[in-house]
Amino acid sequence: NAFALVFPFYAAMFTRGILRAFKSGHLVALALVAVFIFDMVLVSQASMQLRHKIPLMPLFYILVGYGATSPYDQHRSIGWFVAVLVVAANFVVMLLQVI
Repeated sequence: NAFALVFPFYAAMFTRGILRAFKSGHLVALALVAVFIFDMVLVSQASMQLRHKIPLMPLFYILVGYGATSPYDQHRSIGWFVAVLVVAANFVVMLLQVI
């Protein structure tokens, strides 16, 4: 699954996008963040199945793109920290499945 390989990078850019939205105060970006969070809360209450998250993917990629163009160095550092956490969490889950 290619998405699993690139997700740490997406997580970094997504985090940067959210941070950039809050720092810039851009209303459309803040609205996209609010809609995404609201939709994730609804989906998490309904089911954790992947098929229910598919409609959220376009909004996710918009925020990833917004983060990829973030000029703020602090956001870049936080984004890569989140990416490292995602990779570490995947390794822990993989090790726990082996044990």
